[in-house]
Amino acid sequence: MLAKALMNFPCNDFLFLSYMIPSIIQKEEPLLKLFILNNFLETCKFKEAWTHINSHSFFSEIPSFIENIRNFISVVLSITYQNISITMLGELLNLSDRTQLVDYIQSKQPTWKISDSTVSLQSDNSKQKKAETFTFDQLSRILPTFIK
Repeated sequence: MLAKALMNFPCNDFLFLSYMIPSIIQKEEPLLKLFILNNFLETCKFKEAWTHINSHSFFSEIPSFIENIRNFISVVLSITYQNISITMLGELLNLSDRTQLVDYIQSKQPTWKISDSTVSLQSDNSKQKKAETFTFDQLSRILPTFIK
């Protein structure tokens, strides 16, 4: 159940379920593996997360686990970066082979664009949305109407 909750990141399912488990039991295997991984994912220590996942066969036995973790990391990277080097992206997604990385991008992230040694993680739509944000001057004119 906890593994499925991790697969549903960034939802708080794991956190909610963890409150139901006494802390002494959380420190026992295999739950400890899940709590350690949760900490790595919540703190965006993706390289450490992959090292942890790859060092325990437990995770590879869970159907679609690795794919869902990779998808979560992709979402975080899309929010965080506009452009990223192919090398770093491969490390953060645990796809060291360029062919695997290109296949992943083409099948799972069609809005990402590869050019030479970098990948643009922002689609044209998201760039356009950023341009439509409010300026401080615009906000300063309407804020007084809310403060009374």
